[in-house]
Order: sequence, then structure tokens, then C-alpha cells
Amino acid sequence: YNNRFGWRATPKLSAKFDWRRLTLRANYSNGYRTPSLKEMYMELTIPMPGLQQIVRGNQNLKPESNHYLSLSAEYENRGLDLSATVYNSFFRNKIDVVGRQEGTATVLLYENIDKSRIDGLELTARWRPARRWLLQLDYNWIYRNSNTPGGDAQATQYIFPSPHTATLNAEYA
Repeated sequence: YNNRFGWRATPKLSAKFDWRRLTLRANYSNGYRTPSLKEMYMELTIPMPGLQQIVRGNQNLKPESNHYLSLSAEYENRGLDLSATVYNSFFRNKIDVVGRQEGTATVLLYENIDKSRIDGLELTARWRPARRWLLQLDYNWIYRNSNTPGGDAQATQYIFPSPHTATLNAEYA
């Protein structure tokens, strides 16, 4: 409950199926977030040599909502664990920072992004080649798509330096 925006339910649903060494999972959830005081009312000017950066709140922000869906498969066999998860988050009225140029000033304004989505894939492999050793490899891919108001501005709040991330971990205990 929010005194400005009222009541909102955020249900979630999960299902799991086990078959021998394979586990399949499906998840759905509905998310909801009201704008913070900072996102609605902040006004900040950052002076820099030759230009200015201005951060502005937006009193007209609407709450954001999203639908999240994920499907995963996990396989376990004698010290080898493999898992794969694909997911999608579809947002309506996502609260984001949109940058615009006004003369020599860059204005960062909180706005609702009409439609936005984040898709991803996570892969994990864990292998125990010997009793004291554990090797793990993780790979993540993420894709973000937003429709900013006016179509020419760039949403900046969730910038990912690379859509691909991989880590390798070796442990000896």
C-alpha cells in the first residue's frame, strides 16, 4: 500500500518437476515499485569545467510494474552439476534516468519509460574432479531494450558495460 498510489498485489507462482537427475523449474512473478522521494523531488546541479550536469526529479512519475518469467533446467550426475536459466522481465512505466543535452548542460531527468524489457541467459557448470577440488564456470548474457519518451534520448540508469560476463573459479579445500 502507498498513500499516493493505493493498493497493489504482487503475486508469484512457481512450478518444479523432477525426473531422475533432471530438474525443471518455471517461475512467474509480478513486480511493482512506487517512485522514491529522490526520483520525484530531487534537484541537483553539478558544476564542472565548461559544462554542467543537472539531475531533476519528476513529480509526475507513475509507479513501475513488471512481469518476470524464468525457465530453468538443472542436471546432476556424479560430481557434475549443469544448469541453464532463461528469463524475461517486461516493464511498464519503468522509472529510469534519461539524459538530454540543454546547451552546455547535461540534464538527467527521471522519467517513466513506456515499455522496457530485460532478457537474459545464465549457464553454470560445477565439476568436482577429485574430493578436494571444485571447478565452476559461469556465463551470463543480458539484453536490455527500452522505448524512451521522444525516441531520441538515452536511458542511463541501468547501463551494462558488457552484455556478456563469464567467471571461472577453482577451489581446493
